[in-house]
Amino acid sequence: METLGNLVVLFAALLAVISGRDESSLGLSVSYALTLTQTLKWLVRLSADVEMDVVAVERVMEYGDVPQVREKLLQASCYDEVTAV
Repeated sequence: METLGNLVVLFAALLAVISGRDESSLGLSVSYALTLTQTLKWLVRLSADVEMDVVAVERVMEYGDVPQVREKLLQASCYDEVTAV
């Protein structure tokens, strides 16, 4: 992802220099390209967090199918209800 973002910044800078526009448009295009790099990093991090959450739910569902674990969970939840009252 970092390499892709760096390539986008490089191409934006090269196109701005080749086009011969003023310095303000060069700075604007490079700053938008840098923002794109940060957005790509954020997107990868967000997708990794979502994947971790889904895996956690899948594990709980699978552990609920194991009889020994199910009994311990039920005992723990009953104990919590009794102590909460």
